[in-house]
Amino acid sequence: MNAIAGGFTRPAHEPGSGEGVWLTSGDMLRHQFDSSPDCLFFVRSDAGGQLVYADVNNTALKQLGQPLHAVLGRAPKSLMPGAAGEAIQTDLERVFTSGEPFSSSPMLDLPDASGLSYDATYTPVRNDAGQIVGVFGRARDVTALRQAEQASRQSFKMDALGSLAGGVAHDFNNLLSELIACLTLIDRHTGEEETRELVQDGLRALERGSSLTGRLLAFARPQPLEKRCVDLRGQLEDLGRMLRRTLGRRIIVRIDVDADLRKVMVDVNELELAIINLAVNARDAMPDGGTLTVRARNVETEEEPCLAPGSFVRLSVVDTGTGMDAATLAHAVEPFFTTKAEGKGTGLGLSIVSSMAAQLGGAMRLTSRPGEGSQVDLLLPAC
Repeated sequence: MNAIAGGFTRPAHEPGSGEGVWLTSGDMLRHQFDSSPDCLFFVRSDAGGQLVYADVNNTALKQLGQPLHAVLGRAPKSLMPGAAGEAIQTDLERVFTSGEPFSSSPMLDLPDASGLSYDATYTPVRNDAGQIVGVFGRARDVTALRQAEQASRQSFKMDALGSLAGGVAHDFNNLLSELIACLTLIDRHTGEEETRELVQDGLRALERGSSLTGRLLAFARPQPLEKRCVDLRGQLEDLGRMLRRTLGRRIIVRIDVDADLRKVMVDVNELELAIINLAVNARDAMPDGGTLTVRARNVETEEEPCLAPGSFVRLSVVDTGTGMDAATLAHAVEPFFTTKAEGKGTGLGLSIVSSMAAQLGGAMRLTSRPGEGSQVDLLLPAC
């Protein structure tokens, strides 16, 4: 620490002299300081009694987005505005005053990135007389580690939530089935038109509830898919006719399939439900109307490095809707995440579609830009 207090020295050798092949301890300390992947710095009190930077290593300079001359002599809080900068300044002053080391975990918004997490330690530096002359700081970027920990906690929560949702959905679905059966019997035995309309309204509501619990069950307790080799061309043409009837006149539905499209190994019912789900999402993203394109192309594994070797069909559902910004896109496939108004969506659709694609041995990809629409690609194994 005394070496820090006295300042690091850089080697000064005459060019071509053949001298200087040996590094002094000061040279080695300087090299370690400059090349460390952690942010290292030394602060000391200026003439006004404020702690300012006296030395900063290259990693810290990169994080701050400043050259050395713009950092030296300035207080940390002036380079890191906001509550985080004030907190770091306070922590350093505490160490300088008390003489006791201190650790903290600040979160910083820096020029090139925001929401960065650090593990920081601050240690008092004393001279030969034992007087505190400054504080040495080490800050390690642990953003990736914190994100991994958060993802692990979230995964645990989702596992617990999936088990709970599966149990509740199963029991609730049984209740709905009984109510649907009762209303169906009433509908058959009543002759009053007004009563029949009320019963039909009730049946439609119960069927929506049953569909929701079915989705919850599919999410919580994935069932083995009934896979078989299928020619998608006929399936997509039939589905296109159905979508034109159900999506409304303001949505233009186009089916675009390769003439030599390979057959695929899929669960037909699950795939149709997935396409319908994606089509409904697309319709909702085009409130003023637009074009929905369902496209199927042959692709090879070299074009899709995320997949195991083999031949695939890329089934794309493309809309000309409002699109999504980067923040929304990052969460779009998460279970229960939805941008729809309350009561208009469960947030399970894309998650279930992605899970289905993975079970088939394929993958799902989502791309979107604000104002440019969205595209969902299902990569399905050929057979």
